[in-house]
Amino acid sequence: MRIDLTKEAIASAALYDYFSSSPDSVVHSWHPPDSKAYFTRLLYIPHDGKRYHVDLIVQIGKTLYLIEVKDCLENSYDDVAKLRQITGSFSTGELVWQFQRQGEAFSVIPCKTGIAIAAKDSDEVFLAANSDIPVLLANGEAVRGANDLGDDLLARLAGAL
Repeated sequence: MRIDLTKEAIASAALYDYFSSSPDSVVHSWHPPDSKAYFTRLLYIPHDGKRYHVDLIVQIGKTLYLIEVKDCLENSYDDVAKLRQITGSFSTGELVWQFQRQGEAFSVIPCKTGIAIAAKDSDEVFLAANSDIPVLLANGEAVRGANDLGDDLLARLAGAL
């Protein structure tokens, strides 16, 4: 039987594998494109009567990263707006409290929230318009930064910063 994964599913799985294999990060929530979260809690953020799901919630040190994943960066503009709305509406403490209410445990309480966008395919226009946030590229073989802030995020994970 052959299973054809979408580009978004490939990127999402690569990111989950990358972050979950590092002893320096904790994957608090992974919401893959098929919505079947078998390996983590499916955390949500209640806001304006809706439940926002973030594709990947990862903690590196005392920073909690909210990461949205798409097939191609050109499809990520709405996700940037969504992440900015979430971080503009909730402090890190409020997000941690929401996740703890849903049963998630934190061995180290984050004191900062970061956002990032990830995709399988790059887009130069998106990168130029969003140079102020970390952007990652992920395929089935590797995860790499697509901009300097993406490189910095991965370097934090490697303990280089």
